[in-house]
Amino acid sequence: MTRNKISYGNLQAFLNELYPQSLAESWDKVGNHFGQASDSVKKILVALELRPQVIQEAIDLGIDTIVMHHPPIFHGINRFDYADPEVAMYAELIKHDIKVFALHTNLDVAPNGMNDWLAQALDLEDIQAVTPDEVSGNPGLARMGHFSQPLTRTQVLAKIKSAFKVDSLTYMESQEKPAYQSLAVIGGAGGSELEDIKASGVDVFVTGDISHHVGHQALDTGMLVVDASHYIEAIFIEKMTDILEKAKIKKQWAVTIQASKANTNPFQYFN
Repeated sequence: MTRNKISYGNLQAFLNELYPQSLAESWDKVGNHFGQASDSVKKILVALELRPQVIQEAIDLGIDTIVMHHPPIFHGINRFDYADPEVAMYAELIKHDIKVFALHTNLDVAPNGMNDWLAQALDLEDIQAVTPDEVSGNPGLARMGHFSQPLTRTQVLAKIKSAFKVDSLTYMESQEKPAYQSLAVIGGAGGSELEDIKASGVDVFVTGDISHHVGHQALDTGMLVVDASHYIEAIFIEKMTDILEKAKIKKQWAVTIQASKANTNPFQYFN
């Protein structure tokens, strides 16, 4: 069977069609970070973010393209000083001719993106956008749904912990309720959306990176607010690998796709 060679431009076009860059927040740095459209793509690594262990994994596997969730370059580079750990990573990418493409807040917002995946992982039913923009059609960040039956707080927390394979959870609630059934979720840092989530009337809000002061605000909402960590977004690796594998079969791409096995979670926990 004849396989079709693809260029980096072909890959970018495919991903941009699924997750338009127009959906990204204005401050975000989505899209191409390293490489040019005419470059060929033969081996793709799917990763959450750029870290030295991910780059080494790519080098060891002979990868020429990395598709990731977190954009590797957010701020300008004043000096290309290899003593700077971040600059050293960029130098390795250039040295080994590795292309990098990032899908961040555009993927968070889009259908079949980050927050749909997280809601599905929790087995929610009737998943829908919390704050859709009816004019633009932009569904917004948060997704909400409900469990098939009411759960106790212990059951909810156990379900979240299991679904996202996390070692521990931080939660905020002023008073425990007899039962919980509706839940909203935002991957990454969703504390700024607290009021919109409260207005939706859900029982539970799951996100990450809750600060001390936002934690106090969470107590005032009447919801069970759960900080499951930013790293729950590692679901990107499994889901994007599956999307690319299906595209490979459908479009007969002559590529190899590899899911990163590198753990890039910066936090360790003492229990």
